[in-house]
Amino acid sequence: MAYPKDELPPPDAAPHDERAFELARIWFAGGVPQLRARTELWPDPAAWGVVLGDVARQLARLCAAPGDEDGEAALARIRAGLDAELGGPGAPDVP
Repeated sequence: MAYPKDELPPPDAAPHDERAFELARIWFAGGVPQLRARTELWPDPAAWGVVLGDVARQLARLCAAPGDEDGEAALARIRAGLDAELGGPGAPDVP
């Protein structure tokens, strides 16, 4: 199969920033997310927690329903799904 297959374009800011680069690529294949990431960027994996937090906020704004201008309700749902998947304390059941 030839690529690019269903690749998304880079974000609007990327072509205008000479220091921009791709951090990770996520595909859904075999029924689960598949990941490639530049793990060599930071020696402490906690840096990825910061990145994932930023991604969650941006995704929440993209998924926000009308009336949820800042995406807080969508972020709460993202957080509930993440807690359920990771099995953290008090992880809710997410339908």
